Amino acid sequence: MNKKINTLVIGNNIASFLTATQILKSGFGAIYLKDKRIKESDPYFKFFGPLDLSFIKTWAEDLELETNIFDEDSFVHSPFYLKFNGKQILCAGLSPYLNFSQICRHFPELYNEFINRLNIEDVDQEKFDQDFTSSIKRLGESLCRYKTFHQVTVSTLRSDLPNYIYDIYTLFKKHLRENKELEKFTSCFRCVYTKTLEQTFSDLESIYFFILMLSPRYRFQWQEYKEEQATKTIESLGGSSFEDIAEEFSFASKRPWAVQLSSFTGVVAPQKIAIFSSNLDKLNISHNITDLYRCVKLDYRLNDKLISADYYHFSEISFGGDIALVRKEILEDRICQIKIFKQFDDCLKYNFCEQELHELLLANDIIDENDTLIKGRLTNETCMLRNHSVINSSSKINLKFRMADSGKYDSVKGVYYQGPLKKNNLGITQTLLEARDFKTYL
Repeated sequence: MNKKINTLVIGNNIASFLTATQILKSGFGAIYLKDKRIKESDPYFKFFGPLDLSFIKTWAEDLELETNIFDEDSFVHSPFYLKFNGKQILCAGLSPYLNFSQICRHFPELYNEFINRLNIEDVDQEKFDQDFTSSIKRLGESLCRYKTFHQVTVSTLRSDLPNYIYDIYTLFKKHLRENKELEKFTSCFRCVYTKTLEQTFSDLESIYFFILMLSPRYRFQWQEYKEEQATKTIESLGGSSFEDIAEEFSFASKRPWAVQLSSFTGVVAPQKIAIFSSNLDKLNISHNITDLYRCVKLDYRLNDKLISADYYHFSEISFGGDIALVRKEILEDRICQIKIFKQFDDCLKYNFCEQELHELLLANDIIDENDTLIKGRLTNETCMLRNHSVINSSSKINLKFRMADSGKYDSVKGVYYQGPLKKNNLGITQTLLEARDFKTYL
C-alpha cells in the first residue's frame, strides 16, 4: 500500500465510496477508510429519492463500475408517516400523485387548485406519475454530468419538469409563503431529510422540497457481497480500502501531514482529507456548530402487535424547544425503536433523562402505559435548529483538530466535510453534487 497519498476518504456510505473511486479513476492516490466509529446505518447517507438514485446510477456508469453494484436490490422503498399538530400524513409512497394529494388534503385551498390544474390539462394519476418520474430521472442524469452545486438554480430544477407540474409548484410556493401551517409542515418534512429544523425557504429550496414531497423514499443497504465488490473496485484502481480507526490526526503548517491508524497499517500521509459522516465527536474532531440536538435511543417491547411503520412526531415546541422531534420505528416481534432528539449540553446523560423522556412519550401517546422499556442510550445522531440569526450570519462548519504542539483545538486547511452539520440546502442531493465535483479534493 502506498502510504503517501493525495486523499484519505473517511466514511462508510455511497458518497464516500464513489468519491474515492472518482479520485483513483482520475489518476490520484486515495485510501478509502471505513472508520469503525462511522455507522453504515447513518440516516443522512442512507435515504434517497429517485433524483438521487438517477444521479448515483449515472455516476456509477461514468466510472464504468459493474452495473449491479447499485442495482434495485440495494434500495428498499421506505415511506413514513409525518405527525404534526394533529395531522398524520403518509409520505414518500410510490405514486407522486398520491404523495402530493395526501399533503394537499390537509390544506383544502391548495388541494382544490391542484385538482383544478390537472382537470384543465386533462391529466390523470397515471400520466402524472409517468411524467414526473421520467422528468426526475432526466434531471438526475443532467445534474450528475453537467452541473456543480453552484450552477444549480431554480431554472435548473425546473428545466426537466413538464409545464403543468411546474405550474402546480407555483401554486404550492404561493401557499407556502402565505400559510404558516404549511410552512411549518414543510419545515418538518425538510427535517426528516436533512436533520435540520429551519422555517425559512429560499426559492431553490422551495422547488427542491416540492420535488421531494412528490417523490418516493428509498433506504440504501450495503449487502456483504456488495461490500466485497466495493473493496475490490478500490483495490483494482490502485487504492486501499479497509476498516480501521483514525486514532490521531497530525498537521504541519495547519495542513494534513499524517494520520495514525489503530491497526498494523500504522501511519498514512495524505495531502487532503475528506470526511463523510453525521457525527464528528466520535472522531475526536471539534466544530463551531451550536444549537445541536443529540439523539437518545429507547427500545420498547410493545403491548400490542402493530404493523411495521416509521413515524416522525413534531409539535409546536420543535422549533426552539428542548425536544426537536421524535422518531418511532415499529419493528417485528412487538419491538419498537424510538429516537428522541434532545437539546444537547455537556450535562446530557442518559440516566438523568430516562424518566423524563418516558413520561414525555406517554403524555404524547407515542407509547402505551403497558409498553415496556428494554434499554436506552445516547447515540451519535444529531439534529440542528437553525434560527434567523444563524441563517443571516451564513454560519459554516469550521472543523478543529487537536494540535500536538499546544494540545488545543485549532482550525486547519485541506480537510473537507460532507454531512448534515454542513447545513446543506439541498440535503443529500447537494452532498452528491459536491462529492461528484471531485476536483475540490485534489
